[in-house]
Amino acid sequence: MLAIATSAAPTVTAAPTPTPTPKAPTTKFLSGDYGLGRQSLAWNGTSALATATDFDGDLDYWWQDSGGTWHQQTVALAGAVSYYYPSITSTSTGVVIAASDTGGGLDYWWQANSDTVWHHQTVAASGFQYEEPSIAWNGSAVIITSTDNSYNLDYWWQANGTSTWHQQTVAAAGTLSYYSPTITSTGTAVVIAALDSLGNLDSWRQTFGTTPWTKQVVATAGKITYPGPPSIAWNGTSVLIAADDSAGNLDYWWQDSGGTWHQQTVALSAFNGGGGPSITFTSTGVVITQSEFPGAPLDYWWQANGTTTWHQQTVASGPVIEYYFPAIASTGAAVIILAGDTFEHLDYFWQANSTSIWHQQTVV
Repeated sequence: MLAIATSAAPTVTAAPTPTPTPKAPTTKFLSGDYGLGRQSLAWNGTSALATATDFDGDLDYWWQDSGGTWHQQTVALAGAVSYYYPSITSTSTGVVIAASDTGGGLDYWWQANSDTVWHHQTVAASGFQYEEPSIAWNGSAVIITSTDNSYNLDYWWQANGTSTWHQQTVAAAGTLSYYSPTITSTGTAVVIAALDSLGNLDSWRQTFGTTPWTKQVVATAGKITYPGPPSIAWNGTSVLIAADDSAGNLDYWWQDSGGTWHQQTVALSAFNGGGGPSITFTSTGVVITQSEFPGAPLDYWWQANGTTTWHQQTVASGPVIEYYFPAIASTGAAVIILAGDTFEHLDYFWQANSTSIWHQQTVV
């Protein structure tokens, strides 16, 4: 079934843009219990893990046991602030979540394996409107990226077993401003992808534990720009990125060992909403999910290692249901997807390796 890539065309460099104006406070994109806001999905080696915010701004968490049953916990109740844009991953000792709050702060929670207690920390204080955080684990530290109300691109890390957050500015806004960051780790390096105000897709790399960031333009805006949130992954040998472009195409890039980015078009002219793509890898290839507009069926593509062909499947569709903000992960034995729907549910889909059947559950 699934896949990695070769091919394409290297990219060029970007030009400057006018100085941005500060961000306005964000209104949460939720209109029911769940489903229309961003959710996040991870796999910890034994269980699927999910997080989302509800209509009241509470932050919730689910895990799936070996029998397939989903269990729910409330991570944080809305009060003086409510929460949005959660991002989840697992570490060697537990589950970690980052989220924005309506006071402009960046928050973090962790729960130890085999425990039910959630512990909270403030990563960055209120007042700077930290948006769209993305969280990852590099084997020894939790790493987070976000943008602030001046459109700077920021980064934090916390070593395992400690409580101190270390902050760096990856890229300061000026002629360019930045938004929609996503983060991954290669094991030795941290890699961030984000969009800039010219419509370019950019990436930054830093050897973990150092301070310099090296920037590359992955894709330069021209007639085509990159307006939607990108998704990033590491497959053991290459950094992988997926993003929509202004023509509605779904695009894919992989980086070779020399640092050159190679681009492919996964699908043409169908993607004008739904929250952007989500990318990961399996033992046999690269996999991407995205919801398609109009009508918003949930789609899936895979590309086998060493090939350049993308294969498409419809995961779910219906005459009165649309899907939003899908997230994808791999269990090693199956590909799993979490998506919100128009009935304000969270839906979970899985497909066993080397099969073509998608199975569905309603998480909540």
